[in-house]
Amino acid sequence: MFQQKQCPCCGDDSQIQYGAIIAPFIQDYIAIPKNKKTTKLIQCKLCGHRYFEDRFDDNEMEQLYSGYRDERYFQIRRKNEPWYSSGVNTSNLDPNIINKRQEGLKNFLIPFLTQDTENLIVADIGGDAGQFIPLEMVNKAYVVEASAQIPVEGVVRVASINEIPEPVNLVMCAHVLEHIPTPEKFISEIITSTNLSPACVFYFEVPLERFNISPLLKSKGYQKYLQAIVPFRWITIGFDFFSVLSRSYLNAVFPPLIMKLHEHLNYYTTHSLSELMYQSGLEVVEVIEERASNLSTHQGVIRLIARKNVS
Repeated sequence: MFQQKQCPCCGDDSQIQYGAIIAPFIQDYIAIPKNKKTTKLIQCKLCGHRYFEDRFDDNEMEQLYSGYRDERYFQIRRKNEPWYSSGVNTSNLDPNIINKRQEGLKNFLIPFLTQDTENLIVADIGGDAGQFIPLEMVNKAYVVEASAQIPVEGVVRVASINEIPEPVNLVMCAHVLEHIPTPEKFISEIITSTNLSPACVFYFEVPLERFNISPLLKSKGYQKYLQAIVPFRWITIGFDFFSVLSRSYLNAVFPPLIMKLHEHLNYYTTHSLSELMYQSGLEVVEVIEERASNLSTHQGVIRLIARKNVS
């Protein structure tokens, strides 16, 4: 792991620090030092972005996502999170969720497309099997995916945008940036791909996870409390369970509940996501918060349209 000392969205170093733990699931699933059990959740005072100080390096990202949601992943996660069901593990394949995500994407995206849909070439970055691409509105569809997912019919899997044999005029990146340790570098690598059309449209979507955090989580006493409970697995799992319920139904975290570094390393706001685009060389066309979601710990989504900054 490595540490992020400045905001990954705006680069500012003015911050509020909250005590947090590294999730028991992550402890078991990724080969990180056994003595590394606590961390900090940082809130940028300038753009409001929240991010975990400790980040996954390239090797740890490979461990976490190469077999994402396969049987080993499910078994280890369920051992540490007994409430994590097989239905949740396969929710990305639920037709109802797929249809709702496609409809939400289309309703927001279509007004900003300058390209006729019959000529639309789309690349879905980190798009699993490509199941969230609305195929009826595109000519050709590609998914850029690191895991071994088999793409759905009508979608071609590639290792990078540069492998796509024609100019791409729509890039999708949905529910990916919250997982990325270095989001500015990630976006910069996308927009410098060699086969993007000059008028390429970029669509980003991230979960809206903006819960209230008690000021008590900033205290030294709370840090000592975390260090006292993390050696005891079932105590930690118990507090984790009630913390998930509190975030989902009370929209709050307070002692003795806990924040945990899990798969999501970043919690975006419309401001911080827009700032990230600017720092990466993109111009924001539109950004909105859309409340309500099928995902239990999410309050909704943030949708953003951007284009290359040509100034």
